[in-house]
Amino acid sequence: MLEKIFIQKVFRLLLKAKKITPWVKEQIATWKHSGFSIDASVKINPGDKQGLFRLLRYMARAPLAKERLAYDRATGTVTLFSAKDRARIVAIHNVLEFLALLSLQVPPKGSHLIRYF
Repeated sequence: MLEKIFIQKVFRLLLKAKKITPWVKEQIATWKHSGFSIDASVKINPGDKQGLFRLLRYMARAPLAKERLAYDRATGTVTLFSAKDRARIVAIHNVLEFLALLSLQVPPKGSHLIRYF
């Protein structure tokens, strides 16, 4: 229930800021993995600065190193470079196609994560 409220609030903010269109919202709503998840099992006590820091560091971790990505606003493309050779291009995708492919890496709800993508 809380997750659905959170999703609606995020969509409302994105629509209001004109970052997405109603059509995009509807498309995302059909995805098997929406990208939204709420886990209330981790609790941070007031004043626990180290615990808060660890949680924020975990939440801010990116699925790909930003050094491996380049976004060209003029063409709307994302370029992915090799992890070992920054000069070698691995793939070039339209930004929405890239986000769709990236979302496929979201594991099913409740699954154990053995690897991080």
